[in-house]
Amino acid sequence: MIFYRTIWMLVFRDRSFFKSNIDILFCPFGTYSGSFTPFVSMSRNMLIFDRIERKRFPTFSLINIKLIILNLFQVRSFIKASGIIFISEHAQSFISNIVNIKNVSQQIIHHGVSHQFDSYPKKNKLNYLNSTFKLLYVSTIWPYKHHLNV
Repeated sequence: MIFYRTIWMLVFRDRSFFKSNIDILFCPFGTYSGSFTPFVSMSRNMLIFDRIERKRFPTFSLINIKLIILNLFQVRSFIKASGIIFISEHAQSFISNIVNIKNVSQQIIHHGVSHQFDSYPKKNKLNYLNSTFKLLYVSTIWPYKHHLNV
């Protein structure tokens, strides 16, 4: 299956974009290497750019090599993009300091929990300070997620 997908991406992908008469291509994974323009890329994974956090993985591990390759593809994609969507001001500032994207239109669209959840639980008949809370943290288990801190 991956073989056919790779062939399609290398040979037919851009051809199908041009034939479809689309106005703009949105690449939410941030890595587009084709020739169709205009396209908007998205920065959703800071681990690709944060070398300090990447050091939590062994140097010659598959995940570290994958992150380095993704970094090369995303940098190239961001430079060629007509626009980039960032998940936070931190991501925009951090990446802008290491990649020359001054001429690329940029927008921040926050991901995460809304500020409406910033309040304490409302008091009810139970004393919530002495109650047991059950939390569910849905995520992959990687060192950079800092599970002990969460």
